[in-house]
Amino acid sequence: MYVNINHHLNKQITIGNFTIDEVLIVLVAFTFSRIIHTAILETVIIVGIATYIMIVYKEIKDTKIKGFAKHFIYWIGFSKKLNTLPPSYIREFVK
Repeated sequence: MYVNINHHLNKQITIGNFTIDEVLIVLVAFTFSRIIHTAILETVIIVGIATYIMIVYKEIKDTKIKGFAKHFIYWIGFSKKLNTLPPSYIREFVK
């Protein structure tokens, strides 16, 4: 009996050449189009646009560093300020 054992423990789950987070873009678009009861042609158009977005996302993810998307969203101002560090003017933390 042949058993396929992953060589790396942190290997991402893939479907074809795409990881789960990339395929999820198309699945969400398909589910959304089915929930709002669109026609077949409209569903094909929505899934086609989602597939294009998935391919662009894959290219960006493959060419940029790991935290690029989170930092980009922070740079353009769509996320709240990170609260991991206290403000610099606070000098005393314990009383």
